[in-house]
Amino acid sequence: MSILVYPTDRPAYARLCRLLSLGKKRGGKAQCRLDWSDVVAYSEGLIAVLVPDEADDICVLHLRASSRFSAIAPLWR
Repeated sequence: MSILVYPTDRPAYARLCRLLSLGKKRGGKAQCRLDWSDVVAYSEGLIAVLVPDEADDICVLHLRASSRFSAIAPLWR
C-alpha cells in the first residue's frame, strides 16, 4: 500500500522532508522504506491518504458508471 502525505504548514513540510530523508536512507537508490511508526512519529501537521495497490470491486463499479472514466475502467479488470 502507498501513502500520499500533504503538509499543512511550513513546519509540517520540514517534518515531511525529514521523513522522506529517513525513508531514502533506508531504501537506497530510487526507493523509500518507511514503517507506519515512522509516519506516526512525523505526523504532526500532515494529512495522509492511503492508496491501495489495487482497486476493489466497489471502486471499479463506480468508475465504470462514471462517463468520465468509461474509457479507462476496462483496463482495471
